[in-house]
Amino acid sequence: HPVTLRDEATCSICLSFFTDPVTIDCGHNFCRACIAQCWERPDTDISCPQCRETFPQRTLRPNRQLGNVAEIAKQLSALKGQ
Repeated sequence: HPVTLRDEATCSICLSFFTDPVTIDCGHNFCRACIAQCWERPDTDISCPQCRETFPQRTLRPNRQLGNVAEIAKQLSALKGQ
């Protein structure tokens, strides 16, 4: 099915529009709070919840552009009443 703006602006952990999105080392994006929660369990490898790639350290890079896209998507869905 075609990729939608909503799909691209949605976190795969919480399934809501991104809030303070960050990119991890494999290139996938998550809300900062969502990935932090995934990685805070001491018994867990540092891995991507989406592709399962593992990393030697927790690297979170802010993704401001994606945050802006999520904000636009949020406004559009509010306008459409979805």
